[in-house]
Amino acid sequence: MGWVENVVTLLTGLAWPAVVLTCVLVLKSEIGRLITRLTRLSGAGVEAEFKAQVETAAELALAISPASDDQSPDPPEHALVGGRRTLIDLRYLANANPALGLTAAWDVVISTISLAAERMEIRPHWPPAKVMADLADRQLISHGAVDLYMRLLKLEAQVKRGEVVPDAAEVDDFIGAAWSLAVEISRAHPPSDPT
Repeated sequence: MGWVENVVTLLTGLAWPAVVLTCVLVLKSEIGRLITRLTRLSGAGVEAEFKAQVETAAELALAISPASDDQSPDPPEHALVGGRRTLIDLRYLANANPALGLTAAWDVVISTISLAAERMEIRPHWPPAKVMADLADRQLISHGAVDLYMRLLKLEAQVKRGEVVPDAAEVDDFIGAAWSLAVEISRAHPPSDPT
């Protein structure tokens, strides 16, 4: 064997490790985030399960309301950019851009909380979570609605940070749950004065 063949053999042997090393260096931050979310790793068949995937699926499953779309009334007018959104609008938007649809559904929840705070004369600068707790304390919404708000808030934040990339079905579930939550919040009204 000549020196040229030895060099070719050496380069061939180094090619795959060099490609892998380059990929690791280029994608090190993404790989680091992926490793921190790893919950299970199997053997030679390489099977992996990641925390965010499991949590997202579980959270969305808990968030789904038993009411069908036909039984979900529209929340009242919302102070949203572009005017009032319907459930169909949100699903259409999510079909075109899932992250945008999820964000728009969350905006419906936040604007509905804001309107309820105004209607109930709750302190104007309270954060939405505190408004939700106050509405539940007044028994105007269920404590389950507060729990749903917290689960959706967590999921929305994870999506914004890029920790979770929901698929179309998960976004549709999020939108349905957000819509149901907005409907419940919109029904919160101050008790009428009996005088």
